[in-house]
Amino acid sequence: MQGAATPAELSVLRKALDDCCRELGVADDSPVRERLAARIMSLFNEGVLNADLKEALAADRQQ
Repeated sequence: MQGAATPAELSVLRKALDDCCRELGVADDSPVRERLAARIMSLFNEGVLNADLKEALAADRQQ
């Protein structure tokens, strides 16, 4: 089902979001964090998980 994640997957998604925000200096209450979270969920729905998330987010920043 699209948008559904197991607890283990949610942990990976949360870590990816936290890592990306830390690297970019994005605050927890920032709208940028919300957009990054939405992008991470979009990638997850496309089947991207684990280390591939970090690569995909880095590629987004280069565009």
